[in-house]
Amino acid sequence: AEIPPAVLSLLEQADQLKTAGDLADASSRLERAQRIAPTEPEVYFQLSSLRLEQGNHEDAMNIALQGVDLSGTDQAMKRDLYTVIARARDALGDSAGATEARRLARAAGS
Repeated sequence: AEIPPAVLSLLEQADQLKTAGDLADASSRLERAQRIAPTEPEVYFQLSSLRLEQGNHEDAMNIALQGVDLSGTDQAMKRDLYTVIARARDALGDSAGATEARRLARAAGS
């Protein structure tokens, strides 16, 4: 399935805002993209990565887990999402969970 043009535009805007250091506005663009395309794993990856950068590790992990559920057969997306989960779990002090997430990332074809 193709990503709707409005969602692609929001993802691009969010990326530009993130690069400029405006994480709050980047977040609002990604949340809007999520409302428009609630089953698009790329949105979940971008949002979970942003939450990780914001230091909201629990949110990052939960959003990435939702993205994994939506990623279907897209192994590259699963790998990327499991990598976010591993980083979030590391930051939360869950080394066993981080190790398991890294194993799943490798299994998805790192």
